[in-house]
Amino acid sequence: MEKNIYHWLILTGVPYENSGGGQRAAQIAKKLLEHGHEITYVYAMDYKEKNSSFILPKSPNFRTAHVNKFSPYNFIKNLNKMRKLVILVEVPHFSFLSIINRLEKYSFKIIYETIDPWDTELGKGWYDKKIETTIIKKADILTATASSLKTKLEKNSKKIVHLLPNAYDDKIFNLEKEYLKPLDLPPAPIIIYIGALWGSWFDIDMVVYLGRSLPNYNFVLIGEYNGQYDEISPSNIYFPGLKPQSQLPAYLLYSNIGIIPFKINRLTEGVNPLKVYEYLAMGLTVVSTPMEELKEIPNVFLANSKTEFSNTIKEILTNNIKTQDIENWLKNHNWEQRVEKLISLL
Repeated sequence: MEKNIYHWLILTGVPYENSGGGQRAAQIAKKLLEHGHEITYVYAMDYKEKNSSFILPKSPNFRTAHVNKFSPYNFIKNLNKMRKLVILVEVPHFSFLSIINRLEKYSFKIIYETIDPWDTELGKGWYDKKIETTIIKKADILTATASSLKTKLEKNSKKIVHLLPNAYDDKIFNLEKEYLKPLDLPPAPIIIYIGALWGSWFDIDMVVYLGRSLPNYNFVLIGEYNGQYDEISPSNIYFPGLKPQSQLPAYLLYSNIGIIPFKINRLTEGVNPLKVYEYLAMGLTVVSTPMEELKEIPNVFLANSKTEFSNTIKEILTNNIKTQDIENWLKNHNWEQRVEKLISLL
């Protein structure tokens, strides 16, 4: 990676440790830390998932705070003047525009990443199009995680937008390592999902249908769980709870198929699911609802209905369908590659 070392002020939505430390901003921060960069990680939503604080990086170069406890004055006062400042905006929150404005007399570059369509349920209660437009105008570099988001941002900004999809950590999700089988996994065959178990994109009705139509298969759904689906879930659906990212490879290795049961709506039209890269890195075939961003990814089967989803899972396992060798594809889709690209844009 490059010789220039920067101080990155990452302005994002949720704490580093949420989603087991696996969400995009945390992945970028972790990779930058590995190469000696300094990180100040500021988040807007003051919600931390249960039993997750141990996930925080143990590095003197990492600091984190909720936006209400972040002081731009103290930040600049303590900034290493030998390092250039980069502000990476992952979420167009109104409080982040205030931070940018207060730092304007100092020299820095702004990267704005469009990672989700915020004018949907995701931005409810805080999203303001005028705020996002202002941040976009101030940004020196624009990126997008999905083709549809890139097209929309290019149209609205009249600027160049770089496509920078999600990826996986090849140091964690590595088939050459040995992993013990997690004790809370049910017997095979196992169909696994990792991610949020809520929101207008997650289709619990689809999962319940799959559980009932495939009673001899066990479904494992990993993510923060508060018992909200206990009454409707058949006995072959398991909720082991939230797991740190470092434990996920073992769950994937001892599973048979990875699934992405997302509803198709305006929100998911702009989604590039991070989980698909991690599934594939651990050798899983993937079955998903037909999201545009997954159409060109190898070893991903798209199903247009509940019945087709169920039949596809059954066909893959019953007929032992051979999948493509994707080693070369994976080499181009890890976080090392993504962060190198991000830095090259500066």
